[in-house]
Amino acid sequence: MARFFVTDDGILGAMHLVPGSIDNAIAKWEFIAEHPEIRYGYASETCSLCIEFYDTCEGCPICEYTGEDECHGTPFYLYRRAHSDEDKVLYAKEMVSLLEEVAKVSGRDCAEGSGQLEGDGAGK
Repeated sequence: MARFFVTDDGILGAMHLVPGSIDNAIAKWEFIAEHPEIRYGYASETCSLCIEFYDTCEGCPICEYTGEDECHGTPFYLYRRAHSDEDKVLYAKEMVSLLEEVAKVSGRDCAEGSGQLEGDGAGK
């Protein structure tokens, strides 16, 4: 089961990611939405899809859904540029919605994985 946490310096950390798991990607963005204090939460090393499809995005269900590489066409870059906690939460929730739609359209089951969070977000 994927585990996400916020380090003492405000960086998103992740453990036990399954490469290519859309469930893990959904859980990541659910966690980010619950923790707007994260200063740096969008790194590819905390994304199970980026871990699997990083070099070319070929085969990434997000890329296949949007037709664009590197998460263009998603709320990802709006999240990166957000300055307020409210905007961060909004765009993170939009990423969750998009990923759930991607999972549905791609035929990948997300019913069991969308809430796979452990821990309380405390720093390590």
